[in-house]
Amino acid sequence: MTEIIRIHSSNRDWEIIQRAADALAHDQLVVFPTETVYGLAGDLYSEKAAQAVYRIKGRDPGKPLPVQVAGLDDLKALALNLTDETMALVERFMPGPITLILNRSPHVPNWINPSGSTVGIRWPDHPIALSLLQKFGRPIFAPSANRSGQPPPITAQEAMAGLGDEPEIGLTLDSGPAGGLASTVVDLTCSPVRILRHGPITREQIERLMPVALD
Repeated sequence: MTEIIRIHSSNRDWEIIQRAADALAHDQLVVFPTETVYGLAGDLYSEKAAQAVYRIKGRDPGKPLPVQVAGLDDLKALALNLTDETMALVERFMPGPITLILNRSPHVPNWINPSGSTVGIRWPDHPIALSLLQKFGRPIFAPSANRSGQPPPITAQEAMAGLGDEPEIGLTLDSGPAGGLASTVVDLTCSPVRILRHGPITREQIERLMPVALD
């Protein structure tokens, strides 16, 4: 049975974070908190872990997996042709609850987006998520920790109730309720930029920086 470990955002236990990083390094998945919803993390460079996520979530095999990074260097390594608009959003809203759709670099494995040339990148603003990324030392993929078609989980208990006891899930980090609203998704591969999913970062906030296409 998947172990659920309580971890406090204000007092990070590095031994627990190390256990989660070790699980990722061995192709396992980790349920973890962010400032939006709970995510299901795997090593960006593990095809085995990616296949497990698609199976567990019942995710369309052609649907991309979103990526999370620990900082600007990782973002720059995974994306091509970063525009002034991209950097304006990065500087204003990252780390934070926004996912940027960008042209992917050769450093992004094909299984992250089997049917396209883009990648969705988020730099989370949550102490546990950031600690896990820093300890693991490389980017992760991290869709929400729910089966496809179900609401994203706000608690670790909701995540595990929805996903069930799957052997590929190494452990679950429980730091209490997440923010509850999935990240805003902005497509920067078109002009003007387009909001693909509305979330905590509003259209009005983005329009202060650049034109936004109508929905």
